Amino acid sequence: MIANPFIDVSVIPMHGALQARVKWVVRDGFVEGTFNIFKSPDGLNNWKQIGSVSGRHVDFVDHDLITRGRLDEAYYLVKLNWRNQQFASNVISTFGRLSRSEFAAVRLIMKREWETLRRFTKAKFFKLRSDGQHCPRCTDPDTGQQIGIALCPICYGTSFEGGFYDPIDTFIQVGTISPKVQEDSREGVGSSDPVTVKARGTAYPIMEKNDMFVVPDTDKRYLIDVIEYGYYNGKVPVYAEIQLQMLARNDIRYQVPL
Repeated sequence: MIANPFIDVSVIPMHGALQARVKWVVRDGFVEGTFNIFKSPDGLNNWKQIGSVSGRHVDFVDHDLITRGRLDEAYYLVKLNWRNQQFASNVISTFGRLSRSEFAAVRLIMKREWETLRRFTKAKFFKLRSDGQHCPRCTDPDTGQQIGIALCPICYGTSFEGGFYDPIDTFIQVGTISPKVQEDSREGVGSSDPVTVKARGTAYPIMEKNDMFVVPDTDKRYLIDVIEYGYYNGKVPVYAEIQLQMLARNDIRYQVPL
């Protein structure tokens, strides 16, 4: 029996445009199926199919988010047809795990957070690839195993061509920069600790270790090392405190195009 391939499903409401973006994540090997998207006013009955996508699509925009106000709710469900089998995601609403009052509070907090960050550094966020075309240079010819060479100019050590997904424009507040520490080993060979930078950013998109920020004005590039999210009532993240490692100018990741 095949386990349900859905890992996650989420909804991003865009009330001003009367739209909602439904996004989902499935296990490797299931992306090529057909995804049917359903909508209900109460999450229990009256489900209506509002769209269908295939060909590696992992999101769908509902252009008919008709509500009386931002605190009205809509429910979504995604069903996958794959090799004559059907799988269903969890039901998700425009409020996620929040109540109406919590949703309103989180929306206000994140709006203020974004307005504050806009006064600081404009950056591009690069999400590390976890799927895609395997790198031809970093594939063992005998076993087919992906080995990921750190200095590979094709995959940048990720084993997937391009190394990163397309960048997302965002803002970060760069704080304290720790000085580089030079030490000598017993053999007399010098070694250096990387320059670390403390920063603050938005909670979304979700960040992980070794994702990358680039500041276009200076082309300085930083790898994410440690992320600590600030949560509202322990339910959803509303901001992120980040520890970054500044990349040396000779790092292969400076070849990643902006």
